[in-house]
Amino acid sequence: MKKIFYVFFCLIFLFAKNNASAQTTYASPVAYMNDISKVLDNVQADLWSYTNAVSHNKSARKIEKRRNEIIETIKKSKDYVWKMPGYKGDRSLKDSAYSFLKVSYAVMTEDYSKLVNMEDISEQSYDAMEAYLLAKEIASAKQDTSVRRLNNSYKTFAANNNITLNDKRDETAEKLSAASNVYNYYNVVYLIFFKSFKQEIYVMDALNKNNVSAIKQNTDALSKFAAEGLKKMDTLRLFKSDASLKSACKEALIFYKTEADTKLSALADFLVKKETFEKVKKSMEAKPQSKRTQEDVDAFNKAVTEFNSSLGVFNSTVEKINADRAKVLSKWNTTAESFIDKHVPKN
Repeated sequence: MKKIFYVFFCLIFLFAKNNASAQTTYASPVAYMNDISKVLDNVQADLWSYTNAVSHNKSARKIEKRRNEIIETIKKSKDYVWKMPGYKGDRSLKDSAYSFLKVSYAVMTEDYSKLVNMEDISEQSYDAMEAYLLAKEIASAKQDTSVRRLNNSYKTFAANNNITLNDKRDETAEKLSAASNVYNYYNVVYLIFFKSFKQEIYVMDALNKNNVSAIKQNTDALSKFAAEGLKKMDTLRLFKSDASLKSACKEALIFYKTEADTKLSALADFLVKKETFEKVKKSMEAKPQSKRTQEDVDAFNKAVTEFNSSLGVFNSTVEKINADRAKVLSKWNTTAESFIDKHVPKN
């Protein structure tokens, strides 16, 4: 019986100790706000740093270690805020802070974890890239919304306790909001560009496989996608009077449209003549020289002439396409990087 009483007494003591800890008092509402802020400010800075790194074309997989570090920071911050009391019975700021940390934890553990895996397959198709960019937008929007809610709670708490806030707390929120606007615009333009970019890869794959029908089919699709993209570019607004990204995309689409309508047919024509030449050659070689007629010789010579002629056109066309492609892709990549750097400062 004494043993049971002793255990019961210990439990009461522990509960009283924890309860006393939970009822920590603060000298002023400013002290209470500062206690929460010292936890949240570091988390917000980490989140902005990570989001900013991803936005500046850094692979999510390459900064995976950083993501895991931030997750641990958020986890510890959640535990700290959870144990905090309200201020004179007002739990609104504490609850808002905890909600912000919960959302941040979910975004880093779930949304960005999915992005790491989606990033690996995003280049495989237009649909995969579209899904990947949409997931990035959703993650960014969640962060943006949670930061704004938290800041509103700060303002309400400050107003209720006659505290004058400076504007620093809004800086991260404004950065995230501004970044979201940039990403949303960039993603629209990038998807228009990527659709034709990816379609041309299908054309070149068919060319490497000497598949004339696939070349024709994919070339028609490339012409269609480039034309649709150019129409969208005509109606797309500029981003803060900056026409650079739109201009680079249009230049790429014009290249793809011209390539599809005037150049790729010469490559398909070469494959047809190559196939004809190989058949005539095979037939010629199968006949003994004594049995070859003048018609056989004329047909063979004609096939050789046409093949050599189309080979010259093929080589010059491929060289021209490769040079033009390298030029527009270089401009696109440089412009895209400059656009992000200009509108989303690194720090």
